[in-house]
Amino acid sequence: EFIDETVNQTGVDLTYLWDFGDGYSREDTAEHVYENRSGKIRNYSVKLDITSNQGCFSSYTLDSFIAVLPQPTAAFESTPDLNGVKTTEPLVQFKDNSTQANWLRWDFGDGTTTNEKNPAHQYTREGEYTVTLVAKNFLQCADTISKVAIVKHANTPFIPSGFTPNGDGTNDVFFMEGIQDMVNIKMEIFDRWGNLVFSGEGKDVVWDGTNSQNRIVQQGVYAYRISYADELGEEFVHQGNVTVLGVSRK
Repeated sequence: EFIDETVNQTGVDLTYLWDFGDGYSREDTAEHVYENRSGKIRNYSVKLDITSNQGCFSSYTLDSFIAVLPQPTAAFESTPDLNGVKTTEPLVQFKDNSTQANWLRWDFGDGTTTNEKNPAHQYTREGEYTVTLVAKNFLQCADTISKVAIVKHANTPFIPSGFTPNGDGTNDVFFMEGIQDMVNIKMEIFDRWGNLVFSGEGKDVVWDGTNSQNRIVQQGVYAYRISYADELGEEFVHQGNVTVLGVSRK
């Protein structure tokens, strides 16, 4: 509710004091915003005091002049935080924290809506989505809050199961591909006794089948451990086996 009243007199200097009935007052032109989070209709009387520069005084009151409808407050939180949603774990649990509201409308920004109180929603594609919650009370007074969900693609790498380090130019190295925007990439290779055969770092790291003595290893199965982190600091580890085949022994 707004009050915008100006009292003008000519020939006499006047000062004005407005009392809005809710604990706030203001001099001269009156403009005031009423808030009501009580859940009930609140009525306020408005009083105007006028004093002239000659000491004359007049006062006028409008009893219960302002009726302020109750206003809800829309609020929510989510797990995980909306800045850290990944396509590998796309389910987001929302929790309504609104007050003085008995009707809710969720819009998840991907064409999906619901009236549930604490909905769970799954994002199927990466991108940015504006999540909007509209909260209304029994008088249909509404409040709205929006937050942006950033859904990122948690890269799933391609790791071959075997390679042939024989120098023929085809399938000569063991590598990992299919990840983007990753940091702290490290590849480790172990023999069947658990001894470290190879260790390398960087987004272009590959294993050419040689050991620490720069010699081609024997044919067989070797264990690998590849680790990296995304820009949010989450760490990923992939472990498995790779078979070395077609070793040339000239």
